[in-house]
Amino acid sequence: MLFSDLHIEFMRIKRDRLLAAVGRAKPDLVLFAGDLTNHEEHLPAALDLMREIRQLPALADRPCIAVAGNHDSPKAMRALKKTGWSVLSNQGIACMIQGQSWEIIGLEDLHRGRPCAKTPAREAARAGIPRERRLILAHNPDSLLTVDEEQAAYFCSGHFHGGQIWLPFHLEFRLLRKEKLPRLGFYQGRRTWGRITAYISRGLGCVQFPLRLFSFPELAVLKIKTGQDQPVQAADAKYPKHTPGSSGLN
Repeated sequence: MLFSDLHIEFMRIKRDRLLAAVGRAKPDLVLFAGDLTNHEEHLPAALDLMREIRQLPALADRPCIAVAGNHDSPKAMRALKKTGWSVLSNQGIACMIQGQSWEIIGLEDLHRGRPCAKTPAREAARAGIPRERRLILAHNPDSLLTVDEEQAAYFCSGHFHGGQIWLPFHLEFRLLRKEKLPRLGFYQGRRTWGRITAYISRGLGCVQFPLRLFSFPELAVLKIKTGQDQPVQAADAKYPKHTPGSSGLN
């Protein structure tokens, strides 16, 4: 399962429905691609929700792994770690998933650090974990441009919000963002990039103001066929209906 961009003060998904959806999915692995809040005074509320997710009975023995977003301070990520989440910063962590050893590599945010998967990928190779069972987690999708296709087979990220406010001709990206991938037509969902299968989450919350237009929040359940190079399938992605007042997972 992948989610990102909580932005708790501008998230309009009902808390109980979000928790119920995560619990029903019973994922083997939970990935959070960063951005807990827009402003740190709302950090306690974000941490409470992340703690509740981590403590769901369905996730009792499942890895929950996070990376920092461009809105997340070192203090916020230290606090998130205390809630039971594994927080990675240009680091890797080995996980047993359905009887196979996987390496999850978490990168620093592109705007706040220097994302680099080289060392953890090399360590995973030495530990005998093949690239077909290595997944890179990053906040900014443009981090994909820093990744060598031999380092991992899969890449997950967030940050773009699917545009949040959809405009014709992708003007929301041309006017408001400087990243490269949207200009290449890749800003949400699944795409093959060389030998890497990448997935960009639309996120759960909003930035700047609590409104989305034709870019629904997303809690994505991704299915990967283990042991071979296979595309990620967004087999059970959740697209909550969203309005400025309230919204929920269907």
